[in-house]
Amino acid sequence: MFEPRLLAIMPQAVARDLINTMRLILTLGGRKQRLLGMRKQKINDLLHNLGSNEAIRVYNEFATAHDQVEERSTFKLPLIAELEDGNDEVKQSEDESDYHSAQEELGGEETAADGAMQEEVGLEVVQDPHLEMEVLLSATQQILVIPDVDTRIAPPPSPPDAHASPVMPVGVPCDKHIDSLCMVVSVQNPEAFPLTSIQEVQAEYYPSTSILDMQIHHDRNERIIQVTATLDKGPVDQLIIHDPRIITLLGLCQPPYAMICLQPNPRNDETYQIHIQPGQRLRNAKAWSFGELASARHAYLYWLDSRRTSDPRAPPTVAEARLLAPRIGRRAGDVWREIGKVWSLEQGSGGRRFRENRMEYLGEDPEYGGGEERRSQRGMWV
Repeated sequence: MFEPRLLAIMPQAVARDLINTMRLILTLGGRKQRLLGMRKQKINDLLHNLGSNEAIRVYNEFATAHDQVEERSTFKLPLIAELEDGNDEVKQSEDESDYHSAQEELGGEETAADGAMQEEVGLEVVQDPHLEMEVLLSATQQILVIPDVDTRIAPPPSPPDAHASPVMPVGVPCDKHIDSLCMVVSVQNPEAFPLTSIQEVQAEYYPSTSILDMQIHHDRNERIIQVTATLDKGPVDQLIIHDPRIITLLGLCQPPYAMICLQPNPRNDETYQIHIQPGQRLRNAKAWSFGELASARHAYLYWLDSRRTSDPRAPPTVAEARLLAPRIGRRAGDVWREIGKVWSLEQGSGGRRFRENRMEYLGEDPEYGGGEERRSQRGMWV
């Protein structure tokens, strides 16, 4: 594997610095173009200062392998030219004190900039190169089927999971989990998320909502733990998705994993609500807020509640939709459209199939005690 070879031919401090610099390129790419150039130059300086062509060849093997699976040019690692007068051993004088002295000569601008950027995105400096390189390279090695896989710290096999993925793209450790068992992979097309399916956005309470980025959190067995999204001008600052059914509908449980590929949804016009997590200062506009995305109850089910029957005989009315909308926090037009569509499906050709499979199409099949159906006393088009 890459990491034992790397650690065998260079001091640990150099390996740690090299790994951290590689992480920043793999994670941030060209978010700041000036820093990207400085990081690539730093990798070049670190390897050339070692004076070892063997170290350069080991690094280039990984950079080449990563280049084959990374399509974004600013996230690619640079290839380093071998030294004409280099050898296959690290300079004997390159001990810890020599390394730190050399780093001071390089200047602190790039180091300070990287530290600020790490704090901005929540990255932590690697202190254990053995653990970090195993994590950093695992996905690329699986994709390219690189032989000689070290299984000394491999987790035990787990039973198949509904939202498990056999191969995940390269990720980085999640800074929210100190046990380092959670990895984070950025979704490449967050703009494909169906924002208008969120009721608060659909109702245009937040008409300018957009998604800045999305991330997949998965464990060492590549089971998805959660998906998070950073919103701009939305109901919350961060959206959390734990429901495996929603994650599956986004297409994040199948190749290519890090891209949203919306899947067919058997539920009719499903919408979502954001459940605000308790203990937050929502009145403080500057306070960071977050909420969990959950499937919302269909408007047709609320209408059945108002009729107190699972098999209404009279069709819905606009007046009923107008009365129901403010009770469930929706726009009357959206409520009327959803109720009318399901009514037409259940009363039309093949309607029996829809009526007998409400659990599948609506997520619920309510039953009510005996009693007369309640009907609106107002006109249908009032």
